[in-house]
Amino acid sequence: ADAMLVPGPPPASAITEAERTGRQLLVPDDLRIAVPARQQRTAIEVSGDTVRILDVELPRQPPGGHRLPPAEQFAHLCLDSLFLKAARSVAIAAAARLPCALEGETAVAKSTVVLWVASLCRQGAVRLNLNGQSDAGELVGRFVPNGHAAEHGDHHPPAAWRFWEGIVPDAMRHGHWVLLDEINLAEPQVLERLNPVLESPPSLVLAENRGERFGPDGDVPVADSFRIFATMNPAEYAGRSVLSPAFRDRWSLWNHLEPPGEPEFRAMLARLVHGTQPEFTLDDVIWRAPDAEPVLPRLASEPGIDGLLDAIASFHSAVAAASGNGHAAELGRSRRERYVFTRRTLLAQMNLFADLVARGSDAGQAAREAVEHVYVQRVQAGPDRDAVRAALRTVDLA
Repeated sequence: ADAMLVPGPPPASAITEAERTGRQLLVPDDLRIAVPARQQRTAIEVSGDTVRILDVELPRQPPGGHRLPPAEQFAHLCLDSLFLKAARSVAIAAAARLPCALEGETAVAKSTVVLWVASLCRQGAVRLNLNGQSDAGELVGRFVPNGHAAEHGDHHPPAAWRFWEGIVPDAMRHGHWVLLDEINLAEPQVLERLNPVLESPPSLVLAENRGERFGPDGDVPVADSFRIFATMNPAEYAGRSVLSPAFRDRWSLWNHLEPPGEPEFRAMLARLVHGTQPEFTLDDVIWRAPDAEPVLPRLASEPGIDGLLDAIASFHSAVAAASGNGHAAELGRSRRERYVFTRRTLLAQMNLFADLVARGSDAGQAAREAVEHVYVQRVQAGPDRDAVRAALRTVDLA
């Protein structure tokens, strides 16, 4: 080695070692000075008519639309590199009018990122959670009892049944985005009903009703703003169906989302407590979303809070990896169902942490108690719980 890099002001031992070996001693600022200045840009920019996500610009719908995802549900989001790269993929698909599928581990924000982009665009969106009991009627429509038939007596009574238009033709008619959650939980023959909707341009024949044709030269034109998205966990998850090649091939953009690691967990905690968004580099551009109101501002003034956040992020990263989130499971190997520790778990722990502090607990004690309830009690007593407690001792949270 020609140089030694230390993270902050060098301790005396590092200075002595550098002098003994004849190596140059560097701190991060030395490297920043040596690197040519990169372009810096705001990651998100919203105006009256457009929204820009990284380098992709989308139009915004006029105010007052229907089925808009509420902005409040995204108040806690940390706009890190993984989330914004996924949002960029959604934006590219929306701009090019291409069907887009997002695949990844649980809680990597697959559904959230689609709805967040829709919210920024003031775009109406409908979400359907699929499962093994889902049928084609949920997607394209079915006949249902006419609830108003009994109100008219015997004088020209209306039909006892009426056709309810499913979410897909309704969205094609009115220009909504469709989000199909957990598509590989549904039976393949149900999904195949959507093959023509995934073509370019999209089309659909409602054979279930009167044979109405949606699409070019049909009875119902497809609205320009109609888009379709899907999410799924990896096929290795229990209960998942194998999608047919014909169905998978029709999803023009298929993105495998990366699971978060310790840097993303730490950035999330900073966003919750301080309201700061992380900085990251992509394609030699430094991006950073504007800071926002902290979700848990009460914690920001607690002594030693940043050290506690470091410890919590490190601990969560360790148990998430050990439980098999993106890795081979070491924790709970003898169980049929593996443990799951995700950003939802981390958010629950932080909410409980803040609640305990608000009720008068010392920050350190509150953090330990919250971890005990949310993490330790989640795992089975014995070797698994011992392993979790060992991870806590490693970061001084025991």
